Amino acid sequence: MLKFLVKQQKIEVLEREVIASDQIAFVNLKFTFDGDWKKFYKVVQFTQNDETFNRVLGLDGLSCLLPSELHAGSVKMSVFGYDTDKTDGLRATTVPVTLNIRQSGFVGDDTENEVPPTPDLYTQILQKIEKMKFGTPLDMSEYVKKEEIENIIKKALSENPNQNSSDYVTIQKLNDEIASIKLDEHSHTNKSVLDSITAIDRQLDETSTNPVANYVLALALDTLKTASHSHGNIRTLDKITEEVISEIGNLSQFQDRSKEQIHTLFEMVNTFNDTAHTHENIAVLNGITAEKVADWDGVTTLRMTVNSLSNNLTTYSERIGNNSLRIGANESSIKAMLKTMEALQNQMDAIGKNSAVTLFESGADSLLKYGEILYTFYNNGFRSLSGFARVYQNFCDSANNYALSYNQSDFGWAGVVYTICTTEIKIDSNSNIMFTYQSGATDNGEIYLIRKNNDYSGSALANYIYEQIEKKTAVVVPIKWLQCDTFISVLQSCEGVPEGQYFLAWKAVSDNTHPIIRTIKKLE
Repeated sequence: MLKFLVKQQKIEVLEREVIASDQIAFVNLKFTFDGDWKKFYKVVQFTQNDETFNRVLGLDGLSCLLPSELHAGSVKMSVFGYDTDKTDGLRATTVPVTLNIRQSGFVGDDTENEVPPTPDLYTQILQKIEKMKFGTPLDMSEYVKKEEIENIIKKALSENPNQNSSDYVTIQKLNDEIASIKLDEHSHTNKSVLDSITAIDRQLDETSTNPVANYVLALALDTLKTASHSHGNIRTLDKITEEVISEIGNLSQFQDRSKEQIHTLFEMVNTFNDTAHTHENIAVLNGITAEKVADWDGVTTLRMTVNSLSNNLTTYSERIGNNSLRIGANESSIKAMLKTMEALQNQMDAIGKNSAVTLFESGADSLLKYGEILYTFYNNGFRSLSGFARVYQNFCDSANNYALSYNQSDFGWAGVVYTICTTEIKIDSNSNIMFTYQSGATDNGEIYLIRKNNDYSGSALANYIYEQIEKKTAVVVPIKWLQCDTFISVLQSCEGVPEGQYFLAWKAVSDNTHPIIRTIKKLE
């Protein structure tokens, strides 16, 4: 399943899978709509080689099937929608995203041309209307407004000006059928909240001559409507309903209420509304400021650099001690060497203070900061870090302070995971890549540098980066995973890499190494 978020005029890819050609009614696309999109009559549009296919979602639909006519290659997908209440016309559109369909291994037979065609836009709308039929109308307030259907049909025809409208039923015939159309009933886990909204709506109608009561009821109605779909913090939302209903239960009490009392009720509702979404660590989150984050970044960079130097100096010192007799070094020469290394340390202390680019750093906010920046490729499927962590729950969790853990619990033995970073970095001969990690064994690994390409962004960019790795056009920088029971920092030189703008990716395996990566930075 592919998942998308439609926000304003942009489509964001939440979860991407590999798509193969020759499928029929198999690939499902799921959509989440933000803001004004929820009130629109929505259509998903696919374009390939000057051919256009439409999938109607309607007012409440959230998923559709990929058209079977699409073949291997690039496909442009966008969404458009209409506000059926706007008789003078209102159309919402999005910037298209690119879907890449790969060639399948399907070998056709005599029935290969019998692919069921995707119905045209007009036919799909009529099919949705047919599914909504229920029976003889009882109360038109519960049924679809005729104007809404007329607007939908008119706009569908305007999208297909070359079609002959005589091939379809007339608007008048539709009007005759609309009287028997009823909206499908649907259930909610928070039915009590929705029932409260209905009760307040009815009270508003019955108290139109009481402006004070109307004012308070309107405030309560707006508050309850924000809670009209279930949340994990249902107890807070139920509290909103309880407090508001208790205040408006007796409408006559508002006859003598002062403006100050009404204002107090409004503030009470707002207070509960502000707490409608909660965090367990709210005190810690409130204490995090931009200034503190900047300080932490600087301290972390310095600490990682010193750790790396400390490991290197310890190694060099041990080598000097073990080989002093073999090389004939005396105490004074050893002291001279250590003095030289101290000077080297002072130089390295200055590295990265002003030129570090953090590509990943573990912490409680890792999924928030890097959830849509890092992507993974595993078992022939792409996912963003946030989506990957939901499926493989030991990969980036609190047990390792949200470090990247290529563990055997999630991936079994020798599972290969490619991790891709869509943050652009500048590389030259002075650049170093710093990995802070823990490894179960010493083994060879690979880092990849892929030249910048301005044609892609987001998940499409991640897909492009992986394709370059597959095609062996990426610059491969060998890395040695070192066995270590605690976290160590290692600088990997980019000497010899042509200067330019790059993206970084790496391969990790859940074998004896099963590395856990805490930090990745680019240093100068």
